[in-house]
Amino acid sequence: MVYQKNEGFMMNSSLYVNQFHQLVELLSLQNEVRAIGVSGLSPQPSGVSGSDLDIFVYCSRVPEQTRRAEVLERMASNLTGYKVGYLTGGHWGEADFTYLSSVETWIMYFQVEEAANELISILRGEQLDRIDGGFYPIGRCAMYREMTALYDPDSLLASFKDHTAVYPEELRQKVISHHFALLDDLEDFERALIRKDVLFYHFALDQALDSFLQVLFALNQKFFPSRKRSLQCIEKFENKPEDCCQRLLEAVRTGGSEEFLQTSFEIWQALVHDLTIISLTSGIVST
Repeated sequence: MVYQKNEGFMMNSSLYVNQFHQLVELLSLQNEVRAIGVSGLSPQPSGVSGSDLDIFVYCSRVPEQTRRAEVLERMASNLTGYKVGYLTGGHWGEADFTYLSSVETWIMYFQVEEAANELISILRGEQLDRIDGGFYPIGRCAMYREMTALYDPDSLLASFKDHTAVYPEELRQKVISHHFALLDDLEDFERALIRKDVLFYHFALDQALDSFLQVLFALNQKFFPSRKRSLQCIEKFENKPEDCCQRLLEAVRTGGSEEFLQTSFEIWQALVHDLTIISLTSGIVST
């Protein structure tokens, strides 16, 4: 299948659009490449400095760095430098980095079989926690659900999108049960309060926030992507504690002062209580 422009992929700069599609076409010509997508249903990089774009390239086998460099070299007149092998494995694949017409652009290569197996594992509920500091495996489901396919001759990305179109009920049950169990563990909170240790309190609150958000998103049948723009997402949810965003911010704000740690904890506990009531009403958690 020859690469064809996705006319639904709109950007503000016609020059940038042409350069972008030229880059994607060159990427698609690599024999190993089976699919190319970009994050988001309606990506809107403006073609101006400060915007950014992630390109996901799925391959039968990731091309060697020398061959990936050849692709970028053919675009050299449109690039402000590039680095092949900026990342060499992990959650974001084998990643190359460049500036395309001043737009920060990441080209991330993944092996198809590994990506498919990872998705199956996540949907089975085998990866429920944040790992490696800030990566949420379940966020991969959110990414596929809203990915724009630019090149997909084998319908690989279409398959990933189909598998994540609905939050599986079994996974939803596992997420909610697992993270409520973590929310019930108050040992670190209690130790921080006794010592009036603000930094340790924030460690406990950070851990608990992860679980709270995972439960809240699952109750609303949304895959939790990351902490980015969480408040904007929560504002749109139907199932949530009253004044949820304001109370979350207040728990964080008052938790920054030794004098108000107890106040922060009480706000937090009330939020968890209200979330539990919502979950019970939904029939997810049994008494």
